[in-house]
Amino acid sequence: MVGNMSRNRTLWWVGAALLLLAVFVTYVRLTTTTTSRLGDLTIVTAAYANPNLGATVSEDVAKAAAIKKIHEIQPTVSGVQFNVARLASGLRGVQDSRGNPIYSNPTGVNAWVLEFSAPAQGGYKFVSGVVVVDSASGTVDSASILLSNT
Repeated sequence: MVGNMSRNRTLWWVGAALLLLAVFVTYVRLTTTTTSRLGDLTIVTAAYANPNLGATVSEDVAKAAAIKKIHEIQPTVSGVQFNVARLASGLRGVQDSRGNPIYSNPTGVNAWVLEFSAPAQGGYKFVSGVVVVDSASGTVDSASILLSNT
């Protein structure tokens, strides 16, 4: 009987230690950041284990919201094509190829990051941009359009 109690106590301590280790690893995972590339953009996110965490809005719904916002900002833009779409968990920021911030959220949000381009139009050779759509609500958090000849 005494041997069983000692063994049970040892197993309990081992289990408790493993649980604490799991909590610590999860905490570290949630408080670190990851930087990745998306076309010419730099995406800064919190490192979550599940990239679909909190995604209730599909990619198609996010793209529809993005096109609506693009036309609100620049009604004459047509022929929008999405080059890259990424669901980012814990999105904290998006930077352009020069490191200029396009979007920032210090707490992190789950969002679709949509990079787009369109054919030359309106006197501009290049039409491109990025739209950030909250993956829980489908609302546009940020939109940037670049019209350029260089």
